Amino acid sequence: MYFLFNLLPPYIGYYIAKKISHADKPKEYYKDNKIIKERLLFHARERWKEADILLVGHYHQEGIIEQDNKKLIFLGDWLNKYLVTKYDRGVWEQIKWNK
Repeated sequence: MYFLFNLLPPYIGYYIAKKISHADKPKEYYKDNKIIKERLLFHARERWKEADILLVGHYHQEGIIEQDNKKLIFLGDWLNKYLVTKYDRGVWEQIKWNK
């Protein structure tokens, strides 16, 4: 199957992959989704026993949540919002990335 997909020109493969990846997700998924953030914060509270900082990608969310010197960092959405997370000299920040 991958062999056949690789035979396609990249722009066609990208188009198909984009359509498939959005097929099972409601439009609200890509907006600031409080339900996703609440669920991941619940999970983070358990994981914070093992680590002080948790990085979360793939959810197309933005924000840095801090509690008790622990951080849950949503890496942003560089495809639709052009938002990326940057770490420099001990500081985490989210910035707009220009195409």
